Amino acid sequence: MRLKWKLRLYYAALLLPLLGLLGGATASIVLRDFRLEVERRERDVNRIARRLVDERIAAIDSAVARAALDPEFQRLVRLDLSTSRENTVPEWVPLAPKLSLRYGLPLLKILDAEGFVLSSAHWTASYGLRDSPGLILSLESETGARLVRERDPRNFLALMAPRWVSQPRRYVLIGGVRADSLLESEFADRIAVPVRFELHAPLDDRVSSFADTTAVPSAAAGSSARTLIRADPAWVALPTSPVESQGGLRLSVDRSSINVLQRRLAEIFGLATLGGITVAWILGLWISSRVTRPLERLADGVAVLGTGGTPHRIDVRGSGEVGELVTRFNEMADSLADSRDRLRSAERIAAWRDVARRIAHEIKNALAPIQLSVESVARSVHTGRGDLEKLVEESVTMVRGEVEGLKRLVNSFNEFARLPEPDAHPHRMRETWDRAAAAFDGKLQIVSMGLDDIPVLRYDEDQIRRAMHNLVLNAQEAGAEHVSLEAGATDTGFELRLRDDGPGIAAQDLEHVFEPYFTRKSEGTGLGLAIVYKICTDHGWSVSVQAPANPEAPPQRSGSVFTIRIPADAAVGEELPHAG
Repeated sequence: MRLKWKLRLYYAALLLPLLGLLGGATASIVLRDFRLEVERRERDVNRIARRLVDERIAAIDSAVARAALDPEFQRLVRLDLSTSRENTVPEWVPLAPKLSLRYGLPLLKILDAEGFVLSSAHWTASYGLRDSPGLILSLESETGARLVRERDPRNFLALMAPRWVSQPRRYVLIGGVRADSLLESEFADRIAVPVRFELHAPLDDRVSSFADTTAVPSAAAGSSARTLIRADPAWVALPTSPVESQGGLRLSVDRSSINVLQRRLAEIFGLATLGGITVAWILGLWISSRVTRPLERLADGVAVLGTGGTPHRIDVRGSGEVGELVTRFNEMADSLADSRDRLRSAERIAAWRDVARRIAHEIKNALAPIQLSVESVARSVHTGRGDLEKLVEESVTMVRGEVEGLKRLVNSFNEFARLPEPDAHPHRMRETWDRAAAAFDGKLQIVSMGLDDIPVLRYDEDQIRRAMHNLVLNAQEAGAEHVSLEAGATDTGFELRLRDDGPGIAAQDLEHVFEPYFTRKSEGTGLGLAIVYKICTDHGWSVSVQAPANPEAPPQRSGSVFTIRIPADAAVGEELPHAG
């Protein structure tokens, strides 16, 4: 796996879980704090409700106390005690409505000691009915507003305060307000959040729910309800009648909008986390590419050097250790290019010296027998030998053979020496190979594979065709019957592998096969493979040999493989019209 992808995987494995964990933790903390704040506000609402109820109970108690001391009421009480009830009835009936308006008590009624209604402001038709025995019993433990179920035809809950009016206790004044309408209006004025509430009367399984149309579960009746009211902090306990019972007010804050807000917060945090992960991943891709790009260019440069290609500078901007590494590589590439130029010049001089030495040796070897033959003929002429004619004929034959050898040597050397600098143009390797192999039709079995996959390359078509011809000719002269050319792409460019089924090359000769005038053939000049080597190196390509090609084949058919490596920059990236 390449370093760039390793860095990306490490970055993702480290950063993405951290971002997810951070986003989840942040969302959890914010939502928890949000929930705690909501609970705190609900407790504040409950405290406000407690204070509001206490204030209203105190106000009701005060209004009832003032109504009980009303002069008109006191006068009628004294009159009723001193005369017959039948004489005071006309005055009792309108008295409760007057006191209700006078002291701000929407609910007000006057009862006698037996609980019969003498006057009522909110139920005028209740005269003579027996009512509220529980309130009368509760008067034994002082006065005070109570939560009661009013027994008029509408049957509602009310906050009512009873009070004895005379001594002895003969009259009871009961005043108050409807609990639902009072609390609904007070909550709307004092509490800024939507609430709903339940009023629970004592010893009653009916729950009156106000200020909200949503059904609210009822509390249990009897002692279970009283236990619930005392234990649940959401309940505001209210005094009721009888004394041992307990009613209450339970508040419920409408959380629908809060739940919607919580869901929106969770969605926002989720989207923010996803966006952060996306941005972090894109940033990681950019960082990894920026960090590894110089290293990849360096790796490509090193690969070119490793395959024997021409070193070149790397134009990459970097800082720190990477920039210093690029600078050092460029310095090394420049130095190596200079060294290669000097080495190439030295090798060229050395090669020509070696060529001159070999040519001189070959010419000397050919001149020696020529000289001997001429001297032998000269001596025979002077001595008058009888076989002079035969001797001259033998000498001419030997001289003619040596001269032909010298001619072949001079022609091969002339071909080797006349190779010009490559005149490179775009060509298809398939067409070049077909021209080179055409000279061996009917003489060898020749096949090729993969040439159509090689892109258009830039090279000197005549020289590369001559190099391929020399390689096939070398295989034929070695005794091969079958030659194949395999072409394909590599990491650094392209390869051409020419394989034959000849006897192969001895291991000790592998490092000398491309040297000028090295040959094991009796008729060879030793320049065919040297020409191949020179053509490849002049193009910036490389050529090598491997033998045996097939270790499992018989020695006389083990074969050899010549590999030509072409760098990637030889491809021109353009299409050419097909021949024909």
